[in-house]
Amino acid sequence: MSQKTRIKFTIGELDPVQPNLQMWFQDSVDGLPDNPPVFELPPGTSMEQAEEIAKFLNKTLISFRLFSGESFAQSR
Repeated sequence: MSQKTRIKFTIGELDPVQPNLQMWFQDSVDGLPDNPPVFELPPGTSMEQAEEIAKFLNKTLISFRLFSGESFAQSR
């Protein structure tokens, strides 16, 4: 059995010139971290390109699934 949460991708910046994608969980599911997973983009990716990627992912992905008995930390 698994639990799933709706997700939303946003743009973040760990470095002022390097955007990244953050995946925010929209529902409460045991085992998920409080902070969003961060996806690093290739060097040189512009803010506009990052926004297009986030838009595409938000349009095409609807959920993140965590299987019962696992936590996000265990999958590392």
